[in-house]
Amino acid sequence: MSIPDLAPCRYFFKDDVTATKLIAVGWLEGSHPYPQGAIGDELFERLVEVMALSFWIAPVQSLGGHRCSLCPDGEREQEKFSFRGRRFGMGAANLFLPGEAALFVAPSLVIHYVRDHFYRPPEAFCQALRSCPTVGSEEYNVRWDAACPPRWRGYVYKAVERSREMWKQLL
Repeated sequence: MSIPDLAPCRYFFKDDVTATKLIAVGWLEGSHPYPQGAIGDELFERLVEVMALSFWIAPVQSLGGHRCSLCPDGEREQEKFSFRGRRFGMGAANLFLPGEAALFVAPSLVIHYVRDHFYRPPEAFCQALRSCPTVGSEEYNVRWDAACPPRWRGYVYKAVERSREMWKQLL
């Protein structure tokens, strides 16, 4: 499924109130061009960290996996990434990154797209990554509530509590 970068993400909800608070990044498909360029090792590591730490706190879950359509046929293996000794599968989760006025929403394959296909996310997303507080911190929770759709306010506080035991192994 291709959604242009910085467009409202209607993948999860069709209503305009929710969709305008969810901004698509990295929803790539093989038949559509996409921006390319390096983001640097430090920002890439930050992307991996934020994806790993927010893996269990997504407000909506995927209903199945997605494979990379940019990889040649026969080379489409479900990708994985590692963070602090733990491996995470890509293609069945999404990153919700609080920005200034909305949540950026990227499929977990964004890590693969950046690493292996040289996808260059928009600068607004990169800036949100650079300034993102530690996932689960009070500052992160406040930023989440300020950026998310109204129905998700307070959600991350509860999700963090449920995920705390898993995080202890990562932090």
